[in-house]
Amino acid sequence: MNRRTKNIIKDIVKKTIAILLLAAGCILMLLPFLWAISSSLVGRGQSLTYPPQFFVGPYYWSNYAVALDELNFAVYIKNSFILTGIACVAEPLSSAFAAFGLARYDNKMVRFVTGIVLALIVIPVAGSRVPTYVMWRNLGFLDTYVPILAPYFFGTVFNVYLIRQNFKSLPGDFYEAALIDGCNPVYIFLRIYLPLAKATLAVVVLSVFSREWNDMMGPLIYITTKSKYNLAIGLLYAKANYEYRQEVLMASSVIMMVPSIVIYAVLQKYFVQGLASAGVKG
Repeated sequence: MNRRTKNIIKDIVKKTIAILLLAAGCILMLLPFLWAISSSLVGRGQSLTYPPQFFVGPYYWSNYAVALDELNFAVYIKNSFILTGIACVAEPLSSAFAAFGLARYDNKMVRFVTGIVLALIVIPVAGSRVPTYVMWRNLGFLDTYVPILAPYFFGTVFNVYLIRQNFKSLPGDFYEAALIDGCNPVYIFLRIYLPLAKATLAVVVLSVFSREWNDMMGPLIYITTKSKYNLAIGLLYAKANYEYRQEVLMASSVIMMVPSIVIYAVLQKYFVQGLASAGVKG
């Protein structure tokens, strides 16, 4: 056996081992999700059987009807889509607008503001919850969506920095050429820079969706009316009142997981591309 044949066999063995390890990792990651789906389709009390059984009939699709009807999850889904939808539009746009100014203008004030943005990244959000709650209470906006929705229109420091890095990687000639052609900064931002940053914006949208769809702390602090709960609070309420119906809780969990999986499947091709382009300065 010559050296070339040995190298080919060696490469095949390495690739086979890598594929097997990746497959094993995928199976381990999928097991909890598959078990949740399987447990959501069993009859009352069968989800706690040992050893666990996967997809053993008959299947009780009525568990999802109980979650949507008795647990009022249809209303919670609507509320979550409203909150998350507004967040996924407002926060990326407001963060991108702020990032555009920090990326394209260079003076002492801009550098000072950029330094403040970087400093704010290390400040934990929990440190501002009490004064923020007191502010909204004094303004009379408790038990409304205003305290939850208002911050979306001012961006977040991490997203501002992420998009700024992407804008900084674009040639300055784009901006200067557009100014010479008579374009104003807002037009340049909307028609040139936003389309070129779509991969980074997809990363921001994905992170915002994941954060807001699973957000429990904000609604838990500000919302007291049951009909205004989002899915995260609804699931917490269901756990407290339907603990004896594990199969219904699993159906509720699956309902909550599906939108996150769908949006990641739609945007995942931009994910790595956006992270890479945001951190490379040309």
